[in-house]
Amino acid sequence: LQYEADDWKIWEEIIQFYLNQDQTEKAYKMGGKAYRTFSPNANIGLIFAKSALLVDEYKKTIEVLNNINILPFEHASESKHIYTQAHILLALKNIEDKRYTKAIDLLERSKEWPENLGVGKPHTVDERMQDYLLAHCYELLNDPNKKEELLGSIVTREQKGNTYGPYDLFRLLSLKKLGKKTDLAQLQNKMSIAAAQGNEEAKWVLSLFKNDPNIPLKSKSGLKRSMWEILQASSKL
Repeated sequence: LQYEADDWKIWEEIIQFYLNQDQTEKAYKMGGKAYRTFSPNANIGLIFAKSALLVDEYKKTIEVLNNINILPFEHASESKHIYTQAHILLALKNIEDKRYTKAIDLLERSKEWPENLGVGKPHTVDERMQDYLLAHCYELLNDPNKKEELLGSIVTREQKGNTYGPYDLFRLLSLKKLGKKTDLAQLQNKMSIAAAQGNEEAKWVLSLFKNDPNIPLKSKSGLKRSMWEILQASSKL
């Protein structure tokens, strides 16, 4: 940047352009320069954290988010989404490395709502994703009681009508782990009907659950891609 080099907004817009074009490495490299130049600017910090997440630099993402202060409503809930996904993706890496206690710590921290992120905790929070991964860790640490407690909380969560979303994958996976074959078959049948009626999310959740290689998904980018990576990895545990 040889023009407006001291204007953080210009830097932010160019980094966002790279992200929009799915040029995440360029966004991360420029984001790092901008962060070093304009820290503790929260806008720059947030977009750098997002860039870091999208190039799998989860520790850097968490480090940056811990060091910025975002005003309430300034970036809606994006800061919390980035925070949550970074912790879960890092936890998945630790699970892969058989570091289950560390993974548990990261998953529990992913449930937190740090004040500096500028997002208040809502009355009800869907934590089925974290709870399923926690149950998996406790299973591998030979704690069946904790595992069943967590899986039980997932399957007993109230279902609102015939609306299905990404987190319903964890209901399917939990029913399977608990050996509730009848309940699992009923849920699969309901979701199959919804999918046949045009519910795309029900269709791809079922495809994920069945490990279908031809998952009917549109290409995803940004935070949606990170979410997809979490769902895909979880479906294999």
